[in-house]
Amino acid sequence: MLLTEEQLDVISEVINIGAGKSAALLNEMVNAPISMQIPRIWVSILKEIKSNISYPEGEKLSSIELNFEGSFSGRAEVVFPARSALNLVSVLTGEDEESDEFDNIKAGTLNEVANVMLNGVLGSISNIFEDHFNYSIPRFNEDTPHILVGHGLKDDMVVLCGETHFEVKELDVEGDFYLIMELPSFDNLKRGLDKLLEG
Repeated sequence: MLLTEEQLDVISEVINIGAGKSAALLNEMVNAPISMQIPRIWVSILKEIKSNISYPEGEKLSSIELNFEGSFSGRAEVVFPARSALNLVSVLTGEDEESDEFDNIKAGTLNEVANVMLNGVLGSISNIFEDHFNYSIPRFNEDTPHILVGHGLKDDMVVLCGETHFEVKELDVEGDFYLIMELPSFDNLKRGLDKLLEG
């Protein structure tokens, strides 16, 4: 077992606090009612995540990744299925999917949404752990799931996974959140969770 039930409860609460803060900030940015929840969080190994990805074969996903460094370091990713990505961009920007500018707008909009979300979640973690993270510039990618998720990383890295649900103007948008770490960083995370449980 990579995390105990108690450890998983704590990190789930911390992540959802960050998701709530991110949603509030997005509400202000786009002047639209947005709620965001990460109702299910689990831990696995990157190799297992890749082998169990259930998106339709050949479907391209949109992904935004952000590297971070602190007492534990790694990569955070938000991945949207194609239809969810299109729906989210369309409702937030008012731009028609058939317009010539849509692809350019899509990358920028998803980058902004994911950047707010990832900074909110990682910021919540850093506050709880009284730590400070340094972040890279977010990077937008599109590819098939098995290439996209955790690309360029070792298969034995630990992944904290979360199903992410956005509700925007009564439109349900789904995505996946991944926090990918080397084992030493994951061990540091576990020690931090244990301190919180002891306190």
